[in-house]
Amino acid sequence: VPNKNSIYPEYMPWNIKVSSSPSNLDRLNKAMRARLYYLDIKSVLVKSAKDRTRYIYLKNDSHWNNIGALAAYNALQDNLNLRIKKYDYMPIDESKLYISQNDISGDLTTMLYPSLLKTDIQYELGLPKNFSSTKPLTNMMDPEINTTCQGRYYNIICYRDSFFNAFIPINSNAFAKARYTRTAKTSPYDLNAAKTGDYNIAVIEIAERNLPNVLYSAPIMDAPRVNSPAVTRRRYAVQHCSFVDDGESFIFDGEIGDWAEIGNESNIYLELRDSKDKSFYYEAFPIRSGDAYADNGFSAHISKYNLKNDEYRIFIHVGDQELSRYTELILN
Repeated sequence: VPNKNSIYPEYMPWNIKVSSSPSNLDRLNKAMRARLYYLDIKSVLVKSAKDRTRYIYLKNDSHWNNIGALAAYNALQDNLNLRIKKYDYMPIDESKLYISQNDISGDLTTMLYPSLLKTDIQYELGLPKNFSSTKPLTNMMDPEINTTCQGRYYNIICYRDSFFNAFIPINSNAFAKARYTRTAKTSPYDLNAAKTGDYNIAVIEIAERNLPNVLYSAPIMDAPRVNSPAVTRRRYAVQHCSFVDDGESFIFDGEIGDWAEIGNESNIYLELRDSKDKSFYYEAFPIRSGDAYADNGFSAHISKYNLKNDEYRIFIHVGDQELSRYTELILN
């Protein structure tokens, strides 16, 4: 979700100049443009802001208002309807629903002018509340919010930040079961949770200003099993690697070093070679957990349930290069 000044740059102070370099969000949008599962919300909101006289962000707050959230919701519904056969499509026509309400105290006002108690204009959508929650929805910043709605078919899990606060009441009417989970800024996404609870759909929402946080921690998920990559015999030393047994998985965490010429598109693989020289390959995340600035870092969770009891030697591959045999493990 774009920063407010990415949608309304004309309201920034005169002495703050627009950078000539692409932003993190612009770079992400370019890299993900061809992927059907990715939503370029900035383009949606830029168009939405041009098509109406009402603002789509709160004036005294850094977040979108209900109109902005609704534009993103409809974009999500359009995307799911395009990709899922017989999806129970539920767009919302905003033109009949909203009325203005002057009762929002914005975060910018609170930070800059705490004694003013200045309120903001919100647009209530007038939607019926067809969903219910497992506990009263008193604080949209709760780390876990769970809702259910009769008459809907699909279940959704949403990994989110504070921008989803306005999204939750709109979205919850559209899904039989919805789980909204919010973590601290540098905490990893627990993507293994998406495999439980019969979820059909998983959504990750993140604000533009929080994008650098994804470099601090690789998501918690089983490393994808892959076919054998082409391997050469060129070997190097790995600068650092460790592993932790958490009871269900072996968690590998390391860094190859700044000397390695690793391209932006090079995948990092872990090879586990058993006592009979049979190899199993897993793709690692290109992130060393807890260190956003690690030189060519990597990490992977490999579930014990995918391995038989044996002695394994571990190799690391980048693209088609075998980098190092650094240790032997006995996996029990």
